[in-house]
Amino acid sequence: MQKKDFVLNIFLTLVMVIFLFLKGRYIDDHAVIVFVAFVVVLLLIWGPQIYKMIKK
Repeated sequence: MQKKDFVLNIFLTLVMVIFLFLKGRYIDDHAVIVFVAFVVVLLLIWGPQIYKMIKK
């Protein structure tokens, strides 16, 4: 298994867990907005590192 695939799997798993957690606790537009904002922040933080891994 390649390192980039491992990292992406962890990232996707975290996103799914967080999404399901929010969906289970708060099913409203506010939670969706917060979740989307959180994902965008995560992508801004991790995106460059994941991109570098994929480019290698």
